[in-house]
Amino acid sequence: MSLLQTEKLTHKYSPGTPFERVAIADIDFTAEKGECIGIIGHTGSGKSTFIQHLNGLLKPTAGRVYYDGIDINETKDTKIRFKVGLVFQYPEYQLFEATVFDDIAFGPKNMGLSEDEVKERVHEAAGFSRLSDEFLQKSPFELSGGQKRRAAIAGVIAMMPEVLILDEPAAGLDPGGRAEIIENILAYKEAVNATLIMVTHSMEDIANTVDRVILFEDGAIAMDGAPKDVFSQGDRLTAMGLAAPKAAMVAGRLRQMGIPLRNDIYTMPQLRAALNHLKI
Repeated sequence: MSLLQTEKLTHKYSPGTPFERVAIADIDFTAEKGECIGIIGHTGSGKSTFIQHLNGLLKPTAGRVYYDGIDINETKDTKIRFKVGLVFQYPEYQLFEATVFDDIAFGPKNMGLSEDEVKERVHEAAGFSRLSDEFLQKSPFELSGGQKRRAAIAGVIAMMPEVLILDEPAAGLDPGGRAEIIENILAYKEAVNATLIMVTHSMEDIANTVDRVILFEDGAIAMDGAPKDVFSQGDRLTAMGLAAPKAAMVAGRLRQMGIPLRNDIYTMPQLRAALNHLKI
């Protein structure tokens, strides 16, 4: 049994009314311990609806969601919800406590941990998010946009989820801020061997981070494979309203010009290495 699994997962909004809409249908999905998965797809393809089922925020119209073999919508063990952490898009808008410390501590306190355990979790999570102790006693509203984002992510990391799901974690940040947020997330993943699931429109973030790509289209999984296999299908991605990473697009154009490059190039370091090998 996989760590996280869905079987025929289906969700309808406003069922039984004239406004009924099928958001996702018959989704079979698995995620293993330590796996790093990127989810892509155009707006309205079902990505966000899907991930909200993975920790029980939404209940399926049909189908099941399993965590470590346990149906999360049937079990009475509410602690299982803490095993799957979900960070929404623009999570900084959800900060509400008087201090950054209290905001990060909110989840661990609700887990019933002791005061000492809560403090330990807060400092550990702040470390992963590169928030020094001086920030912990500040109001969240004194922080910069990037610092707020890191504090909000730390609030989820503090619960030490075995599966960390993020919806557009670097949206709206400058390139330096994007890189820092991704590094923070990967630091947590590597430290605890967490399963990481990241939803994003940034093909570069996906290309440089994950080892598996899932593409949603019209509420279903249209593609599921290694990045090199998904991003080599540039024409199919374009037909779906998506673009391959810039490196894959450049490599494709160079191949059209007669330069012999492999079909599995999708990151800038790969492209640079291939061109250096050809001495171009």
